[in-house]
Amino acid sequence: MDSELEEIRRRFEAESDNPYAMRRRLSVEARNHGPDAYLSPLADRIIWNLTPIEIQESIVFPEVQRRLGIAYKYVGDEVYSCGGESHNIGSFQHIRTGAILNLLPGGEYLMGSPESDEEAYNNEFPQHKVRIDPFLIGKYPVTQKQWEKVAGNNPSHFIGENRPVEQVSWYECKDWLEEAGDGLRLPSESEWEYACRAGTKTQYSWGDKFDSSYGWQRTNSDERTHDVYKHDNKTNAFGLVDMLGNVWEWCEDRYEDSYNSGPYTSAPRLNDTSERVSRGGSWFSPARCLRCAYRDGDYPDGAFDNLGLRLARAL
Repeated sequence: MDSELEEIRRRFEAESDNPYAMRRRLSVEARNHGPDAYLSPLADRIIWNLTPIEIQESIVFPEVQRRLGIAYKYVGDEVYSCGGESHNIGSFQHIRTGAILNLLPGGEYLMGSPESDEEAYNNEFPQHKVRIDPFLIGKYPVTQKQWEKVAGNNPSHFIGENRPVEQVSWYECKDWLEEAGDGLRLPSESEWEYACRAGTKTQYSWGDKFDSSYGWQRTNSDERTHDVYKHDNKTNAFGLVDMLGNVWEWCEDRYEDSYNSGPYTSAPRLNDTSERVSRGGSWFSPARCLRCAYRDGDYPDGAFDNLGLRLARAL
């Protein structure tokens, strides 16, 4: 498989002045080889190695669609840039809820904060390397319209179909996800921070200086949530909106007050503590709580008007 991948890269470089011809050739090869013999392992290698955009379009995205099945629909891809990072990201729509999920490549990153960071809290230490498998995560927080499609009710305090759903406990989110089906779940905490950073190493996904145009928080929210689509032009480099601000987002993990026991992979930490992790800050938070590394914990039966969820799915 290494030789096949290397051959595709060699031909891509040789024909880089005519990427459309290369794309057509790759599409033909994909059909001729068939998914079991060729596409599945090659797609895995391409997703992990962040290979060129044209290869992703012609092989990876159709292969992901095959894996996801008829419950999802490929809706296109786009290059997103933020904080000095750029990524070509494919998007898939979950048919039942209408939610858009972005396909994130696998990779490694440093989770948490360095001890030199004067803004950091003790629960953000020690900073450590984490390896993340490719996965899908919601482009936006779950909206009230999407929640109501599955649950038949809207528990939110700030009403608006395109505002994020809130006043939902961790238990209620788990029940809702089970009913929605199709592999939907909460992200692990390590997946969440990986998605939030989108390749950056700065305090925020756009840099080290706070920019209120990227996130709804205490100084600009008018003490309420906002339509998730208002920040469509303020995504991070993975094409994700409102990862910081608007509403906190539940994660799968149980909360621990340090990283002494990891995590070191995509898997959630499932210890015996009673609190669950929440991430991202909200409309009520100060800027310090919107840093990528900031973390908190809440009791799983708690439901607050500044706490919602974002979808995730394994690939």
